[in-house]
Amino acid sequence: MCASIVQWSNMEKTTIKETKPFEYLVERRYKNYTTIIIAAIIASLTMFLMLMFFFTVYFFQTKAEGLALPKLFFLSTGIILFSSYFLQETKHAFLKDNIEEVKKNALITLLFGIGFLLCQIIAWWMMLEGLNHKKSANESIKILVYFMAFLHFLHAFAGIVFWSIFTFQMHERLIDFHISPVYFTDPIVKSKLMLFTLFWHFVDILWLVLFLFFLFFQYFAI
Repeated sequence: MCASIVQWSNMEKTTIKETKPFEYLVERRYKNYTTIIIAAIIASLTMFLMLMFFFTVYFFQTKAEGLALPKLFFLSTGIILFSSYFLQETKHAFLKDNIEEVKKNALITLLFGIGFLLCQIIAWWMMLEGLNHKKSANESIKILVYFMAFLHFLHAFAGIVFWSIFTFQMHERLIDFHISPVYFTDPIVKSKLMLFTLFWHFVDILWLVLFLFFLFFQYFAI
């Protein structure tokens, strides 16, 4: 009985490979990429938690002044939340084969993403300039803030570059309704969208954690 079940299972897998070889290979590759992305997310999160831990230690050891957060940090927080929302709407529209909604939401996501990146560049620069002008600011704290700023910028910049290319290709291919069925059934496009959604939501959550972390130290001046 067990041997029959195993044999039937193997025959089913073989049938899947023979009938949909391309989709099967893409699905397998997507699972591998998902594992890599999740591992990278865990590594990045671990690195940021370590930087935040050392920041906390140096802050209390040196009895540093409370941080002065630029107001652009508050604006960028709202912007990235909107970008994640419209990215989710893009995914839903893609799964429903809705051309206009996909194109519209993808473009809005890109615009919010670029806005977030610009706000982050200016706000981090203002924050670092403020720390440099503080004579009481500990050098270790400055270096840690520089590291966090640089690493978070790399994450956001990589995401915007990928989504810019993805959105451009989407608008280029979705010219009319005759091409859309092929596009929406393309497993590579779907895999890229799912992977980016996972990555960008991580960037969103990561920024919220950093924002709340710095917000705490803004009002916890010793």
